[in-house]
Amino acid sequence: MRLRPLTALFALTVLSFASAAPTLEGGRVEVPEAELSQPRAAAPEKAADDTVLPASEKAKSATDGGSNKGTKFNGVEVPPMRELSGETLDEDIANGYWLVEFFSPYCHHCKAFAPTWQTLYEFYYTSNPLPSRDSPDSQSSLNSFSRYYNFKIAKIDCFAFGTACANHDIHSFPTIVLLKDGKEVKRNVGAKDLAFMSSWIEETLETIRPGSRSKDGVKLPKVGADHVDGAKPAAPATKDNNIPAGPLIENEVATTSTSSASTKTTLKATKVAPPRKETPNHAGKSVPLTAENFQRLVTTTHDPWFVKFYAPWCHHCQAMAPNWQGMARDMQGRLNIGEVNCDVEKRLCKDVRVKGYPTLLFFRGGERIEYDGLRGLGDLISFANKAVAVGDGVIDVDAAGFQALEKTEEVIFLYFYDHATTSEDLQALERLVLSLIGHAKLAKTSDPVLANRFKISTWPRLL
Repeated sequence: MRLRPLTALFALTVLSFASAAPTLEGGRVEVPEAELSQPRAAAPEKAADDTVLPASEKAKSATDGGSNKGTKFNGVEVPPMRELSGETLDEDIANGYWLVEFFSPYCHHCKAFAPTWQTLYEFYYTSNPLPSRDSPDSQSSLNSFSRYYNFKIAKIDCFAFGTACANHDIHSFPTIVLLKDGKEVKRNVGAKDLAFMSSWIEETLETIRPGSRSKDGVKLPKVGADHVDGAKPAAPATKDNNIPAGPLIENEVATTSTSSASTKTTLKATKVAPPRKETPNHAGKSVPLTAENFQRLVTTTHDPWFVKFYAPWCHHCQAMAPNWQGMARDMQGRLNIGEVNCDVEKRLCKDVRVKGYPTLLFFRGGERIEYDGLRGLGDLISFANKAVAVGDGVIDVDAAGFQALEKTEEVIFLYFYDHATTSEDLQALERLVLSLIGHAKLAKTSDPVLANRFKISTWPRLL
């Protein structure tokens, strides 16, 4: 057993997400992206060779049907809504105001909300803050909506970029977050109506440019319309319509009365459900997963899943199949095991960014890591056992507990904390556990005996 310094932890974390994986036992079939969208007529006659994939295409949002075409609103050309990448999210939103929808392409509430979100974007993109000779689509004009208010509307796919969404504390879909210079201002959970969203934006725009917005509100189009009709301005939503982001569970319904009608509008949010008390993998088998049940079982729960993405014709997948089933039997009652046939579930595999077969991913609470180790039965079981321990979080040890870890673990990271350590620091520590599976054990302590042993004089400290 050996302790590693903080710099080693960061290096190890980066390596665990590196795109270049070491050569695997039995190899892996690298599949061109076109293969994911075209049916396969028959199995290849010769053994599959490793084929390098072209650069991965950015996953298209299912909220707009995957369309990259622009639209037209009030006779003005509107470009596709900005789809943010998790890899550059913090950099993209670092300047100005951003209203961002965090969504999942498999969330039915997100799909139902998509027309409202698109209409909201088109309406404000083509609006003229002040009368001028420039048309609304002259985005080089200082009078364009985006430049006048430095306000942009965008979205990010949390299925494709789970880590980025987790870093922004996203647990429900859809979640709408208003940010200023990269810092969160406020958020709302659930599918709101157009009047509510507009009132939220109007309130923000008035703070950016005082006196620039009408006190009577704005004339809103109907959801899905391509122009604004002659209807009276929509009354701003009241504060009572702002449903707080409370402890909603999946499919829980929150209701609010609109100001223009006596009926109630049903607002829903897909919540990442808390861990279920059901016994995982009660049958000791690898469960076939589809686009329909993947969200319900894997992405919107905290239940850990070890999932194989494969193709029936892949020789490496065929060779690994007995070991995978053996590992599933060994994990009965302890860890959920699943598999996705990418010949059938092409869209799901594309959204997961599968680049070769087989691809083995471990999921928990919207985050994931790729297993890039050997594929023998013992290797798979060893990784699965370590993955099960993730559910326990970062264990708190005293001197005796640490001595026990030294006998069983090759590498240990030990986090020293005291009464002044913030909850944010401890939450950040919990997020490191997933990336260290199979590499090292992470523990925390406030034991003065251990602090004296390792000469700790400042807190918090990571060794």
